[in-house]
Amino acid sequence: MYVLIVNFPCYLSLFFSTYYAAVRIRLLVVLAPCVAILSAVAVSHFFQLFFTALTAEDDESKLSKKHREKLKLEKDTFPLKRAISGCMLGVLSMYCTYTVKHAIWTSSNAYSDPGIMLSATKKDGERFFFDDFRESYSWISQNTPEVCQTWKRLI
Repeated sequence: MYVLIVNFPCYLSLFFSTYYAAVRIRLLVVLAPCVAILSAVAVSHFFQLFFTALTAEDDESKLSKKHREKLKLEKDTFPLKRAISGCMLGVLSMYCTYTVKHAIWTSSNAYSDPGIMLSATKKDGERFFFDDFRESYSWISQNTPEVCQTWKRLI
């Protein structure tokens, strides 16, 4: 438990760096591998912590007297250790599953829409397309001779 308390600033900075990287696309490209590795290490640590607590053996015959007293004190202090570990493993597994589903959904939306048009959903559920890029390209194609003549006069 003390590991969680000691490493809390690391986990907090991991949360904020992930959020900040998601907001700033340049940082997302730079920090995504680092955040992915740190997240994998953190999730692996949590899985190991909870699996160890869940699969701990209660065979006291092989332990020394000092270790038996320590185990008894731990059982008295944390009576629901296995139940809480099982619940936390379930929550962590559901969170990992949700993260994968969300990543698949996000990437399918990001890569399936045309790159030149942006779309949004109105409050009533209707899709609205921002056609500014295409309109600006059509204006440029219609007015290219005028723009070129203006540039020639300026140069």
